[in-house]
Amino acid sequence: MIKNNSPSTFITDIRHSIEWWNIQYPLDKWYRDKFNIRYNSPEHLAIDVVDIRAQYEEDHLYRKALLDIARSEKSPYLPGRGQWLSKQPESQEMSQQQIDDLYQKVDSKDFADEPDEIIV
Repeated sequence: MIKNNSPSTFITDIRHSIEWWNIQYPLDKWYRDKFNIRYNSPEHLAIDVVDIRAQYEEDHLYRKALLDIARSEKSPYLPGRGQWLSKQPESQEMSQQQIDDLYQKVDSKDFADEPDEIIV
């Protein structure tokens, strides 16, 4: 009996192979993502396992040092924690008079009629 080698089976086999590789070697996946290297490309095949681990350890030590500095300085910011998303500045109530005063301070000469540059 001949095995079905249809394109969909071939693609499925490739996908399973890539998934298996990424699960089996997570640091390789991390390294390729970090340096934008395609799976099984010549650059990927030239990567040394020692280089991957050294890069990972360097990044890990650097991140740990930053976190230790932030904690020791009682800094409110800890990288990678998303704290700035949960803390919103308190809004200050303004009276209509304060709003009018601020509006009066705006000088129309500060605004160009036509922009010099258009940022897209």
